[in-house]
Amino acid sequence: MDVLKQLLPLILMTAVLYFVLIVPQNKRKKEFENMMNSLKVNDEIVTKGGIIGKIVNISEDGFVILTGPDMTSIKIVKAGVLDKLKDNVETKKELVNEAPETKDDVKVEDNKVF
Repeated sequence: MDVLKQLLPLILMTAVLYFVLIVPQNKRKKEFENMMNSLKVNDEIVTKGGIIGKIVNISEDGFVILTGPDMTSIKIVKAGVLDKLKDNVETKKELVNEAPETKDDVKVEDNKVF
């Protein structure tokens, strides 16, 4: 019984660390794999280097993306993809919802803007 009392804190700490660290990491990994598997031509992605581009070709080992105003073609490996950008329609809706306040919404007291 004494051995169980001594090992109980260690067992509890291991369980807490498992649920705090390992479970969320596995969830993120699964979401990333699903995102990678769902990529298709014309999807916009961000690379780990910060380059934003549109996928024009998908091969077994990577992607070819177009980026910049002159539509530069860049070949990247699949491991270089960081994230998929949201669809343009969703982005426009978010921008409309986050529009800045109008002049009527700003309170002015003693010539100071709050």
